[in-house]
Amino acid sequence: MAAPHKKELDPALRVKAIESLLAEKGLIDPTALDAMVDLFENKIGPRNGAQVVARAWTDPAYKERLLDNATAAIKEKDYGVFAYPDTHAHGLGEKPQHCYSVRELWGDTAAERESLLADRFDDYRDPA
Repeated sequence: MAAPHKKELDPALRVKAIESLLAEKGLIDPTALDAMVDLFENKIGPRNGAQVVARAWTDPAYKERLLDNATAAIKEKDYGVFAYPDTHAHGLGEKPQHCYSVRELWGDTAAERESLLADRFDDYRDPA
């Protein structure tokens, strides 16, 4: 006889359950977790890349600088210094770093829509 089909829980409920269990065991600090979620939802994330694209559409001089040297152009819009997630998650301290949006193209002949805007901390970026 086949096992009865288990109804999947809503992903948000599953996340909340895991978060509660980890907090109960003392493995995470809910306040610190809330602060990190707020950071990624409101200060870091896709909206930063969208702001770079919007500025390039409306400011031809900025677009030229962006195409010539994206790293330098993006640094014009400093998103601030944040706790570096890798070291912070492993309990090794915050290691504050600047965060930049970086546009990555898939090859030299990539079309405009074949790109990715990604937020990068200093440790993730190649030197310019």
